[in-house]
Amino acid sequence: MSTLHPPQAFVEALESLRTLRLPPRVSVEEIEAPAHLAPYSAAMRFDSADSQALRPASAFLVVLHHPAYQAGWNGTMRLVAHVHAEVEPEMVADPCLGQVAWQWLHSALNRAGAGYHSAAGTSTAVHSQSFGDLRLRGEQTEIELRASWTPNTSELTPHAHAIAQLLAFLAGIADPAEALGA
Repeated sequence: MSTLHPPQAFVEALESLRTLRLPPRVSVEEIEAPAHLAPYSAAMRFDSADSQALRPASAFLVVLHHPAYQAGWNGTMRLVAHVHAEVEPEMVADPCLGQVAWQWLHSALNRAGAGYHSAAGTSTAVHSQSFGDLRLRGEQTEIELRASWTPNTSELTPHAHAIAQLLAFLAGIADPAEALGA
Protein backbone atom coordinates (compact mmCIF):
# COMPACT_ATOMS: atom_id res chain seq x y z
CA MET A 1 0.00 0.00 0.00
CA SER A 2 1.26 3.43 -0.84
CA THR A 3 -0.28 5.47 2.02
CA LEU A 4 -0.65 4.90 5.79
CA HIS A 5 -4.35 5.72 6.24
CA PRO A 6 -6.23 4.51 3.18
CA PRO A 7 -9.94 5.21 2.69
CA GLN A 8 -12.41 2.60 3.91
CA ALA A 9 -13.49 1.79 0.33
CA PHE A 10 -9.93 0.82 -0.57
CA VAL A 11 -9.48 -1.23 2.62
CA GLU A 12 -12.74 -3.11 1.98
CA ALA A 13 -11.71 -3.82 -1.61
CA LEU A 14 -8.42 -5.31 -0.46
CA GLU A 15 -10.10 -7.30 2.31
CA SER A 16 -12.39 -8.86 -0.29
CA LEU A 17 -9.32 -10.54 -1.78
CA ARG A 18 -8.90 -12.68 1.35
CA THR A 19 -11.49 -15.11 0.00
CA LEU A 20 -9.53 -15.72 -3.22
CA ARG A 21 -9.23 -19.39 -4.10
CA LEU A 22 -6.50 -20.15 -6.57
CA PRO A 23 -6.59 -22.74 -9.32
CA PRO A 24 -4.36 -25.74 -8.61
CA ARG A 25 -0.67 -25.08 -9.26
CA VAL A 26 -0.98 -21.29 -9.23
CA SER A 27 0.73 -19.26 -6.50
CA VAL A 28 0.15 -15.68 -5.43
CA GLU A 29 2.12 -13.21 -3.35
CA GLU A 30 1.73 -9.58 -2.42
CA ILE A 31 4.31 -7.36 -4.09
CA GLU A 32 5.19 -3.69 -3.93
CA ALA A 33 2.73 -1.61 -5.91
CA PRO A 34 3.70 1.31 -8.10
CA ALA A 35 3.23 4.42 -5.97
CA HIS A 36 3.00 6.98 -8.76
CA LEU A 37 -0.22 5.76 -10.44
CA ALA A 38 -2.72 6.63 -7.70
CA PRO A 39 -2.74 7.85 -4.09
CA TYR A 40 -3.54 4.29 -2.92
CA SER A 41 -2.34 1.09 -4.51
CA ALA A 42 -1.67 -2.57 -3.83
CA ALA A 43 -0.38 -5.37 -6.05
CA MET A 44 -0.10 -9.11 -6.29
CA ARG A 45 1.91 -11.47 -8.47
CA PHE A 46 0.64 -14.80 -9.77
CA ASP A 47 2.92 -17.58 -11.03
CA SER A 48 2.48 -21.01 -12.52
CA ALA A 49 3.87 -22.71 -9.41
CA ASP A 50 4.35 -26.13 -10.85
CA SER A 51 7.12 -27.78 -12.79
CA GLN A 52 4.36 -29.62 -14.68
CA ALA A 53 3.16 -26.39 -16.27
CA LEU A 54 3.56 -26.75 -20.01
CA ARG A 55 4.73 -23.18 -20.34
CA PRO A 56 6.07 -20.66 -17.81
CA ALA A 57 3.55 -17.91 -17.09
CA SER A 58 3.22 -15.00 -14.67
CA ALA A 59 0.80 -12.18 -14.03
CA PHE A 60 0.48 -9.04 -11.96
CA LEU A 61 -2.71 -7.44 -10.72
CA VAL A 62 -2.54 -3.89 -9.38
CA VAL A 63 -5.39 -2.26 -7.47
CA LEU A 64 -5.47 1.53 -7.79
CA HIS A 65 -7.73 3.84 -5.79
CA HIS A 66 -8.23 7.58 -5.97
CA PRO A 67 -10.81 9.02 -3.56
CA ALA A 68 -11.94 11.53 -6.20
CA TYR A 69 -13.74 10.35 -9.33
CA GLN A 70 -11.29 9.83 -12.21
CA ALA A 71 -12.79 10.58 -15.61
CA GLY A 72 -10.30 8.34 -17.43
CA TRP A 73 -11.28 5.44 -15.20
CA ASN A 74 -15.00 6.25 -15.03
CA GLY A 75 -14.73 5.66 -11.29
CA THR A 76 -12.51 5.80 -8.22
CA MET A 77 -10.92 2.37 -8.53
CA ARG A 78 -8.95 0.82 -11.38
CA LEU A 79 -7.45 -2.62 -11.87
CA VAL A 80 -4.34 -3.09 -13.98
CA ALA A 81 -3.22 -6.52 -15.15
CA HIS A 82 -0.12 -7.73 -16.93
CA VAL A 83 -0.10 -11.36 -18.07
CA HIS A 84 2.96 -12.93 -19.69
CA ALA A 85 3.37 -16.48 -21.00
CA GLU A 86 5.40 -18.55 -23.39
CA VAL A 87 3.28 -19.88 -26.25
CA GLU A 88 3.70 -22.16 -29.23
CA PRO A 89 5.41 -20.61 -32.29
CA GLU A 90 2.28 -21.22 -34.38
CA MET A 91 0.28 -19.00 -32.05
CA VAL A 92 2.65 -16.05 -32.44
CA ALA A 93 2.44 -16.42 -36.22
CA ASP A 94 -1.35 -16.07 -36.14
CA PRO A 95 -2.35 -12.47 -36.96
CA CYS A 96 -5.49 -12.87 -34.85
CA LEU A 97 -3.59 -13.69 -31.64
CA GLY A 98 -3.95 -10.18 -30.23
CA GLN A 99 -7.72 -10.18 -30.64
CA VAL A 100 -7.96 -13.71 -29.30
CA ALA A 101 -5.87 -12.85 -26.22
CA TRP A 102 -8.08 -9.82 -25.55
CA GLN A 103 -11.13 -12.10 -25.79
CA TRP A 104 -9.50 -14.57 -23.38
CA LEU A 105 -9.28 -11.80 -20.78
CA HIS A 106 -12.94 -10.85 -21.21
CA SER A 107 -13.99 -14.51 -21.14
CA ALA A 108 -12.06 -15.09 -17.91
CA LEU A 109 -13.55 -11.98 -16.29
CA ASN A 110 -17.09 -12.90 -17.38
CA ARG A 111 -16.67 -16.54 -16.33
CA ALA A 112 -15.54 -15.39 -12.87
CA GLY A 113 -18.52 -13.04 -12.53
CA ALA A 114 -16.31 -9.95 -12.40
CA GLY A 115 -18.46 -6.95 -13.27
CA TYR A 116 -16.42 -4.26 -14.99
CA HIS A 117 -16.45 -1.45 -17.51
CA SER A 118 -14.08 0.91 -19.35
CA ALA A 119 -11.61 -1.83 -20.29
CA ALA A 120 -8.52 -0.89 -22.28
CA GLY A 121 -5.31 -2.67 -23.13
CA THR A 122 -2.76 -4.07 -25.52
CA SER A 123 -1.65 -7.50 -26.59
CA THR A 124 1.87 -8.17 -27.82
CA ALA A 125 3.22 -11.30 -29.48
CA VAL A 126 7.00 -11.76 -29.46
CA HIS A 127 9.13 -14.14 -31.50
CA SER A 128 12.80 -14.01 -30.43
CA GLN A 129 15.78 -15.76 -31.95
CA SER A 130 19.18 -15.78 -30.25
CA PHE A 131 22.58 -15.79 -31.95
CA GLY A 132 26.26 -15.95 -31.04
CA ASP A 133 26.89 -16.62 -27.38
CA LEU A 134 23.13 -16.45 -26.75
CA ARG A 135 22.25 -19.15 -29.31
CA LEU A 136 21.71 -21.72 -26.55
CA ARG A 137 18.58 -19.85 -25.55
CA GLY A 138 17.06 -20.95 -28.83
CA GLU A 139 13.80 -19.62 -30.12
CA GLN A 140 11.29 -18.01 -27.75
CA THR A 141 7.68 -17.16 -28.48
CA GLU A 142 5.62 -15.22 -25.95
CA ILE A 143 2.35 -13.41 -25.48
CA GLU A 144 1.97 -10.38 -23.24
CA LEU A 145 -1.37 -8.88 -22.33
CA ARG A 146 -1.59 -5.53 -20.56
CA ALA A 147 -5.04 -4.37 -19.57
CA SER A 148 -6.91 -2.13 -17.19
CA TRP A 149 -10.56 -1.85 -16.27
CA THR A 150 -12.85 -0.35 -13.66
CA PRO A 151 -14.60 -2.83 -11.36
CA ASN A 152 -18.34 -2.30 -10.88
CA THR A 153 -18.06 -2.99 -7.13
CA SER A 154 -15.38 -3.17 -4.47
CA GLU A 155 -15.62 -6.99 -4.45
CA LEU A 156 -12.33 -7.79 -6.19
CA THR A 157 -12.13 -11.55 -5.68
CA PRO A 158 -13.74 -12.39 -9.06
CA HIS A 159 -11.23 -10.14 -10.84
CA ALA A 160 -8.23 -11.76 -9.16
CA HIS A 161 -9.71 -15.20 -9.78
CA ALA A 162 -10.08 -14.37 -13.49
CA ILE A 163 -6.42 -13.38 -13.76
CA ALA A 164 -5.35 -16.56 -11.94
CA GLN A 165 -7.51 -18.68 -14.26
CA LEU A 166 -6.17 -16.92 -17.36
CA LEU A 167 -2.64 -17.56 -16.13
CA ALA A 168 -3.42 -21.24 -15.51
CA PHE A 169 -4.87 -21.55 -19.01
CA LEU A 170 -1.84 -19.93 -20.64
CA ALA A 171 0.53 -22.10 -18.58
CA GLY A 172 -1.29 -25.18 -19.81
CA ILE A 173 -2.42 -26.28 -16.34
CA ALA A 174 -6.13 -25.44 -16.61
CA ASP A 175 -8.82 -26.70 -18.90
CA PRO A 176 -9.99 -23.93 -21.30
CA ALA A 177 -13.63 -24.57 -20.38
CA GLU A 178 -12.88 -24.16 -16.69
CA ALA A 179 -10.68 -21.09 -17.11
CA LEU A 180 -12.50 -19.26 -19.88
CA GLY A 181 -15.86 -20.95 -20.23
CA ALA A 182 -14.80 -21.98 -23.76
